[in-house]
Amino acid sequence: MKNDRIVHNFYKILGISTLAIGVSIGAANVSGKSLGLALVLDGSGSISPSDFALQTGAYQSIFQDSFYTNYVAPSMESGDSLYMGVYQFSTGVVREVGYTRIDSDTSAYAFGSEFSKISQQYGATNTAAATNMAASDLVANKYTNKVIDISTDGVPTYGGNAITAANQAKQQGVRVNALGVGGIDTNFLQQFTKAGGGFYSTAPDFTEFSNALSKKLTREIKSSGNASAVPEIDVAGATLGIPLLASLMLIFRERKRNRRVSSC
Repeated sequence: MKNDRIVHNFYKILGISTLAIGVSIGAANVSGKSLGLALVLDGSGSISPSDFALQTGAYQSIFQDSFYTNYVAPSMESGDSLYMGVYQFSTGVVREVGYTRIDSDTSAYAFGSEFSKISQQYGATNTAAATNMAASDLVANKYTNKVIDISTDGVPTYGGNAITAANQAKQQGVRVNALGVGGIDTNFLQQFTKAGGGFYSTAPDFTEFSNALSKKLTREIKSSGNASAVPEIDVAGATLGIPLLASLMLIFRERKRNRRVSSC
């Protein structure tokens, strides 16, 4: 009982309750989380038919080459699940492939085959509409973690403000990442992904797109999975890692010991 009171008083020093600590730690270790990943492809007229084929072909090749074994299994814990959907945007946005659970190399292979059926839309570049639609679908599906992965060769030329759309997505718990191809304005990519709470990467052209995409998918799945994550405790907007918590416990115990010595 005495030790329990000491620990409880320690939590009071931090300004949090033992109940809050227990809930936070428990939430960090619970399996059964889901990742919804929206793959959003640029199909605007600035992309040549041959480059669009390289874009869709890169996705197909990655998903049909032991994708679950190479990307998902090493990055997500047992009981977690990955769902992926595909969009194409130009002047408007098209839902090309509905959200599909990727739980084996077989399901990944079948998902990859859908990319060969996608026809280029051409038109302008409406990045905002694509972001809004993908975010809305991810939120509606109630995935634990929600990520938009946009590949594009240029800045928006039509529709609303893409940076505002990315920020709105972030406010709904959706992270926005981007893969820019060719001579794209990296200032836009930086502002866009910063507003969306994500990151961006680049490829010099569509012949190098596959390598960049592979690295990007690895990072997205790993950062959203928890295979190597350290549980953290969020306290009033500040995050306390387990090592820091342990250090504070040692400090508290040392102070208690010093008080006992002084009273002797």
